[in-house]
Amino acid sequence: MKRTVSIICTVAMLLSILSVSVFSVVAAAQRWFTEKEPVTDYAYSFCFVPDTQIITERDPSNLKCIYDWIVANAEEKKMKFVFGLGDITNSDTDTEWMVAKNEIAKLDGVVPYSLIRGNHDTAAQMNKYFAGNKAYTDQFEGFFKRGSVTDSWRTLEIGDVKYLLITLDFGASDYTLKWAENVIKQHPDHLVIITTHGYMDDGIASGAQGDGMGTKPNLLDANNKYSPTKYGFHNNGDDMWNELFKKYENIFMVVCGHMSSENIIYRQDQGDHGNTVTSFLMDTQNVDRDERKGGFVVMMYFKNDGKTVEIETYATIQKQYFKAENQYTFEPKVDFLPTPEQVETEPPATEEVTEPATTPPETNTPETQAPPAGNSGGCGGVVGTPVVALIATVGCGFTLLRKKKH
Repeated sequence: MKRTVSIICTVAMLLSILSVSVFSVVAAAQRWFTEKEPVTDYAYSFCFVPDTQIITERDPSNLKCIYDWIVANAEEKKMKFVFGLGDITNSDTDTEWMVAKNEIAKLDGVVPYSLIRGNHDTAAQMNKYFAGNKAYTDQFEGFFKRGSVTDSWRTLEIGDVKYLLITLDFGASDYTLKWAENVIKQHPDHLVIITTHGYMDDGIASGAQGDGMGTKPNLLDANNKYSPTKYGFHNNGDDMWNELFKKYENIFMVVCGHMSSENIIYRQDQGDHGNTVTSFLMDTQNVDRDERKGGFVVMMYFKNDGKTVEIETYATIQKQYFKAENQYTFEPKVDFLPTPEQVETEPPATEEVTEPATTPPETNTPETQAPPAGNSGGCGGVVGTPVVALIATVGCGFTLLRKKKH
């Protein structure tokens, strides 16, 4: 009888493991997948790194997955620039900054890049680790404030396409926006891309589902509890739009992080000159927090038709693509195709800009809480034992004990 019960329990456990595993695989397939139609027929690409704060603090050994992947793929994927989107750290500690600096430094000499400060990063710490780093600062042509890298600009030429890349501090001040405006005025023949940490949400808060396919999310305003002014900073998303972003016809893209969303979301607005400004929210930090297998990069492939850009969202830790709705194509409605074929450009020399600036008050209020520290197993994480299988094991063990007792 005992032998029969033992066999039954063993079979039950195997079936429970199999059923839960199959269920898990089916459920995961809706979110994670290894293969997709490759992106082809593109002239060049940009890479965006959403908020890394959870990984930097809780899984620092996995931060390498992001930057190792970029280095390994930069040439093949024709990457011309890498944009960091802020919240480099979660608690702004020296330990986190040192980890981040060492990993980010892998990009030096491989592909040019920029960083921005999030609300979890203080200006003092960001400048401590990057303002004196010539490998970083030599990539730029100007800064808003001498000795600070929180606001910067540089140009980038890909063939005959000219870009002006501007980074703005979290909740940038009126002085900073005026400085950026002067830089834009000096480059009327450049397409402008602006990165700033807090600019828009995912649209869910207002009842509009931001799905990455053009549904309009909201610009952060004074009513949003995560707006920059709620942290003691200066301008919210709607302020930046009204004071700067809508004014110049060559501003064509704004990209931010800050507001966590599983989806890579965009909205398109018409500027004062009838031009289209495409704005993106990229912040997958809660997937890093809850599933511990993210380490995301968002790729933009500028297609050879000169009209469309293809988005890919990839988890470098899990080595899988994330969500079918995060792989899509959009039309920026500008001419971005280089002719003749794109060429490599050397980083320009540094030229500091020294206009006076008002330093925003430093705050570090976390909008998320990470789970207890742990390691997701390096690049290419694994899923743990299903709970149902564990329950089956305990149940069978209890049954065997009862049989033995009797």
